[in-house]
Amino acid sequence: MNDDGWGRPRPNFADLTPSTPNHSDDNDGREPMDYTHMEDPQHSQGQRVIALKDYPLTGYDGVPIGELNQTYASRGFLNLKKFYTTWSSGEKASMKFICIFTCPVTGEHFASGRWKNEKGVTVIVENGVESYWYNTKKIAMTAAAARALDCFSLRRCDGTEKAPWIRCLDSPYLAGNDLKLPDLPPGVVLPVALSQSNEGVHVASPPKKALYDWYLSFSKKLENVGIFMDEPANEIGPTNESYNFWTNNLDSPDTLFTAIFTCHLTGERFASGSVIGEENTYKEDFWYFDHRECMLIPRGAIINEDDDQCDSNGIGECLGLRRINFVWYKTKKKAMAAAAARAVDCFGHRDSLDDTMSDNRYCKEIPYTIENAPELWKLVSESVRGVDSGDDWASLPHDERLTSRFDVPDLHSLLEGERSEEYWRAKYRESRMTNDMTSGGETNLV
Repeated sequence: MNDDGWGRPRPNFADLTPSTPNHSDDNDGREPMDYTHMEDPQHSQGQRVIALKDYPLTGYDGVPIGELNQTYASRGFLNLKKFYTTWSSGEKASMKFICIFTCPVTGEHFASGRWKNEKGVTVIVENGVESYWYNTKKIAMTAAAARALDCFSLRRCDGTEKAPWIRCLDSPYLAGNDLKLPDLPPGVVLPVALSQSNEGVHVASPPKKALYDWYLSFSKKLENVGIFMDEPANEIGPTNESYNFWTNNLDSPDTLFTAIFTCHLTGERFASGSVIGEENTYKEDFWYFDHRECMLIPRGAIINEDDDQCDSNGIGECLGLRRINFVWYKTKKKAMAAAAARAVDCFGHRDSLDDTMSDNRYCKEIPYTIENAPELWKLVSESVRGVDSGDDWASLPHDERLTSRFDVPDLHSLLEGERSEEYWRAKYRESRMTNDMTSGGETNLV
């Protein structure tokens, strides 16, 4: 026995190895158990076989609407209300409701499923389509959210050993196998995807606002695992001080701008990306990275613009410099927005690496994780102080980073399920012992 982190004894499950089944035991008249699929206990080495499951978001089990909101909020979609279409049937005394949820990214429609948590459901079959009607509009919306989440879970797990998390009694389906929807009453029109009228362009929210909203959404996820921010809600997101921009050192009208965004929680940096749909507003050009001085140097300071070797990296190599490309915009406002766009793309990618809703993003560049970030940019991000003859970039000392405090590689590692059990319990226990906390299960960031 040992402490489970809450002052209660916890059994050591590793000691509870399964005994060899005795097939001759009396089963009280029940059908004999089939042991052919079980692992030989003599070769199990005391390890329990735990089925992999695609669990719901922490804190949202049994709350489909809230879970769906969080799923989309991480992609910049904060208000899903207009994507729920409900209507009623029957007299007022016996009125029933049904709902269809429309994915704002893909435009796919999900009708109310047969939600497990609700017993008061009326099943209606019309034209070969089975639909589920509920006593209130809210429950019908919840059942539609549950159906969408079931389908997303199935699609994430398809082709893997992981089992989907199912909230409805009716079966989910893969993309492209959409079920036929119930007939819409006169005057009811389903919404379309936000990007449908402008294919390939992310129009959910301006990039800087989407990035700010992502931080608000992520802070709520941290709260679900017991990490609470000291700042008020309206101060959790980044400020203008998180952005730095510089020019290409050319006179007007040839002056262009590029920028970086520095995460105020981890110190990670993101350069301006090539925003989809704004191809006429930017151009790509390179500067040099001086790893000894930890600075970026304009190309004009190294080579003559009229030199035939202008497009060669030979001169830079001789000086121990490395060439790195940047995306340059006509205004500093667009450059900073493009840096925010790049950060949103990467954070959204890390939110769900196997996201099946859409590959829709702000920038043309492929988003990356901490592990697969471009090597040169990773070096620049971690070491560069600023640009030659310019202001130093925003930075965050290593010991003040949230990732350093919790000894994790990136923000998303704070949400990993395997840390929720022993790691966080140890943190809570330590906090109670040192600070005499009165409310269990909370870790405040100071």
